[in-house]
Amino acid sequence: MKAVVATDYGPPEAYTVADVPVPRPGRGQIQVRIAAASINPADVRLPSGDFRDTVPLTFPHVPGNDFAGTVSEVSEVGAGVTADLLRGLGAQETIGYAETEYPSGVDAAVNLTLPSDHLTGLARAIRGGGRLLTITYPVPEQEWIGRDDVLLRFVLDMDGTFGGIREVADLAIRGELPATIGRRYTLGQGPQACVDFTRRHTTGKLVVTI
Repeated sequence: MKAVVATDYGPPEAYTVADVPVPRPGRGQIQVRIAAASINPADVRLPSGDFRDTVPLTFPHVPGNDFAGTVSEVSEVGAGVTADLLRGLGAQETIGYAETEYPSGVDAAVNLTLPSDHLTGLARAIRGGGRLLTITYPVPEQEWIGRDDVLLRFVLDMDGTFGGIREVADLAIRGELPATIGRRYTLGQGPQACVDFTRRHTTGKLVVTI
C-alpha cells in the first residue's frame, strides 16, 4: 500500500510517499481501510525527534492517528481560526494568540493546541485555585507553568474512560459535533499536508483523502 512515510527523524519537509507492507491486525486488533485522515500534532512532533527519549520511533515510520474508514479485517478476540468560525462553533467571546490579549482571573482553561511545555502565559490568566487542563504532549509538569496555586491536569482520555468513539460518532451524526475541514489533500499531497500543518496558520482539520 502507499502511505506518507518518515524515513528518519526530521522536519515534515523530508516526508515522502512510498509503498509499505499492509499491516495485519494482531490479537485483539482490527485492520481499517482508510478513506481519509486528518493531520494530528503527533504526526509531526514524534518524527521531529522531540520525544525520541520517551517515545522512540522505528523507521520507516507511517504517521497517522486521526482517520476514518471501513473495518477490513478483525483478528481473533483477545484480552488561524477566525473569530467568526469560533463563534459559529459556540464561542461567546474570542481573543487573539498574543498573551497580552489573555484575560485575567479565569476559573478554568482548556488547552487544545499549544504544546504542554508552553503554557506559562496561559497559566498566568488563571485565578488562584483555578484549573488548567491540557490534552497535548509532552505530558506537563507543574513547575513548567510557574504556578503552584493552579491545578494542572493532563486529560487525554486514551482509554475511553469518559467516553469512546461511539459517543463521538453519535454526536457527529446528530449534528451536535461539527467537523471543520480547512483543506483537503490527495495521498500524493500528504507530505505537503504535514508541512502546512507545521508551517502555516491553518483553520480546521487538514484532511488527506485516500
